Amino acid sequence: MSYSARGGNSYGLSRGSYGNNRVHTNVKERDRHGGNNLLDDLDSFVVGPLRPGPPVIKNFYSESLLISNRPQHTTDQFYVLNEMTIRGFAPKPILSFDEMQFPSSIRNVIHQLGYIRPTPIQSQAWPILLSGNDLVGIAQTGSGKTLSFILPALIHAAGQTNARSGDPLVLILAPTRELAQQIQAVGADFCAATNARSTCIYGGAPKPPQKREIRYGIEICIATPGRLLDFVREKTINLDRVTFLVLDEADRMLDMGFEPQIRKLVKCIRPDRQTAMFSATWPKEVQKLATDFMINCSHITLGKATLNANQNIHQIVDVCEEYEKESKLAKVLAAVMRDQDCKVIIFAQTKKRVDDFFFTIKRLGYPVFPIHGDKRQQERDRVLQEFRNRSRVILIATDVAARGLDVEDVRIVINLDYPPQTEDYVHRIGRTARSGAKGTAYSFFTRENGKQAQELIQLLKDSNQDINEKLYDMAKTKYFGNNSSARGGHNYRGGLDRRNGIGGPRNNDRNANNFNNNNNNNNNNNNNNTARPTRFSNKRSRSRSPPTRPSRFDNNSHGTDYKRARTDNSRPTHDESLRNPYSSATNNNTMHSQRPHQKSQPNGITVASHPPPSMLPSSSSSSTSNPYGGFYNQITSYPPPSMYPASYQMYSQSSQQPPLPPGPPPS
Repeated sequence: MSYSARGGNSYGLSRGSYGNNRVHTNVKERDRHGGNNLLDDLDSFVVGPLRPGPPVIKNFYSESLLISNRPQHTTDQFYVLNEMTIRGFAPKPILSFDEMQFPSSIRNVIHQLGYIRPTPIQSQAWPILLSGNDLVGIAQTGSGKTLSFILPALIHAAGQTNARSGDPLVLILAPTRELAQQIQAVGADFCAATNARSTCIYGGAPKPPQKREIRYGIEICIATPGRLLDFVREKTINLDRVTFLVLDEADRMLDMGFEPQIRKLVKCIRPDRQTAMFSATWPKEVQKLATDFMINCSHITLGKATLNANQNIHQIVDVCEEYEKESKLAKVLAAVMRDQDCKVIIFAQTKKRVDDFFFTIKRLGYPVFPIHGDKRQQERDRVLQEFRNRSRVILIATDVAARGLDVEDVRIVINLDYPPQTEDYVHRIGRTARSGAKGTAYSFFTRENGKQAQELIQLLKDSNQDINEKLYDMAKTKYFGNNSSARGGHNYRGGLDRRNGIGGPRNNDRNANNFNNNNNNNNNNNNNNTARPTRFSNKRSRSRSPPTRPSRFDNNSHGTDYKRARTDNSRPTHDESLRNPYSSATNNNTMHSQRPHQKSQPNGITVASHPPPSMLPSSSSSSTSNPYGGFYNQITSYPPPSMYPASYQMYSQSSQQPPLPPGPPPS
């Protein structure tokens, strides 16, 4: 899944995507909107030699007496209770703020914000980072990972001796501009208390204000990789002074294709830095990134190392059809929006779906705001501000808001479109139940999402959730294991299969029987055993118009048919002898050995493309003589209705009326 935004965090189908082959004439055309279009020639960007700097001071931690005197079984109980596993260096965790020797300025802000105790990830991450070690932290969404690196970063920046102003000491990389702004907002109070200057650099916003803040001098830089790399290329900012590097939501940055940019930026940073990496999942790509960037790092995992969701979220999966989503969504919103204090986030897969359902929800009378990559940055900021300030509001968004967005009191998350990756589902529903609260996730699951059914079932089992029985049935269906579409695909449910012809494998036996029966009937030249032509016949007329009404000329003595009924034989063509059921072919006239209604195949087999009506099975034929079996046994030859003109029989050589051509009876 790619993010289609115009800014620095947009990689995929947008104009600022990496790998765009369009040739740009100048820098202004390449980056009018502040995106990362300069990454097209990323390989041409050569990192110069780093300027030498003073040694890095990393260790700022001293264990308090409260921690030293704590019994070991209390620490073990903390690990078991929070399902925490640790590899590498790990001091004892900090279970209360009184045990941590923070500066008084930071302590005052903590008390002002009303924090009671550290979260599990904070309890273990603070002593590791303040001791100077590299860290990988894997924890579920809403676990407080932001403060886990903000406070150690501020203490680290304040303890360095490098007095050269202008360039940052701490660099925090985030995948999206919303997450970057949120990190800056969380650390704003702490930065003000410690006199640390910070800035947020992201695409989609004008460059001059961001350049002005960098020129004034900063200690902490929070940025998205695209815009930051633009500034590095333009020599607006130098990263050789950075000694503390944080990669937040590292798995998401790799999913968005930021790995080349991250590796290029890391080359601009001194190698003796301290590095921290936080994520909600631990895929192989993130593991390789950690191996390349870190040395002897500590590893913290809360819960299982595999994909897991917050157990405080009540997950409901509604297996339905695509056309049912709108009505079901209206019912869910009617039940949820009765309360005056309710915030809802609805996730759709595409920007068009966001816009369409935005107007649908607005017509229902609910306060709703849309947000996606095509919105301008000022509009996105306004929408997020409105969503935070209001108590009863709906936000409908693409995955641009699925990562790191921390809004309090989000009661329910609705997945209007189930994401193509289960990891995205975990991050979507993680917008609710933040900081230990409870929440609900309601997801619509259709047959198009069947490939993710098994993974979703396992995720629900790990989270101790009730599982819809229809989900089990969908996971067992073999159809969903293939890369075929639900309707008219190339393997199942009809459509064109290059190997199997029309109808797919389900119709192989029937097509083969039709072919064999037609071939046998033509060879035997038996009128009663020939198959009725199928609806795919090229010779069959598509006309379904009813016959004309009888007129005063119907029973005239002149025998002239002024208006012929529009039946299958009413339109004479150049091949009238083949289509007319009363031609010489039905009157026992001899023809050449290759009948006109037969087609020669390359293998020498003769196939009937449209047999004449005289070869159709009569009503007295048995079921065994009909190659099509039960359904076509019920179809008999229909005599002409009384409304037909008398001149209709002008072509007949006998008084007995022959059967009509194949097709439904006239209405």
